[in-house]
Amino acid sequence: MSTHTNPFGVLITSFLDADWHEMPFGLQQTTINLGPKDDPNPPILVLTRFPPDVDLPRHSHAAPFCDAVVDGSMWVEDDDTWYPRGTVRFVPGGTVYGPTRSGPEGLTLLEFYATAGGFPAAMDFDAMTDEQRTEIERWRSRQPTSAGQS
Repeated sequence: MSTHTNPFGVLITSFLDADWHEMPFGLQQTTINLGPKDDPNPPILVLTRFPPDVDLPRHSHAAPFCDAVVDGSMWVEDDDTWYPRGTVRFVPGGTVYGPTRSGPEGLTLLEFYATAGGFPAAMDFDAMTDEQRTEIERWRSRQPTSAGQS
């Protein structure tokens, strides 16, 4: 991902050549840290692409966040609502929500998290189908492990 800082200290980054990470359910994500390089828990910006008609199980994030539907649409079961392109939501940290579903045209979300540490999703495994649990375990099994982790 190309990033540079202009003479006024403004960080400029392009998602066009981003390093996309494969996630469960066919999602792809890339992130940009928005804080100083030495900040261990900076705010982050996440771009997430969903294939068409994907169900994402109930989950939460520890940090408050704001997301915007950039392209496509998103169903949120809690709200019983389809959110079209241009919709912006604010979700308090710790709120459990969903399931959500991408529309027939897919979904691209731009997400801003108050802290990087509060970004990882805490999945509601009790609300998941067996197929969803299997998908998450399959994804986890493909992730590299760090030394000392199992």
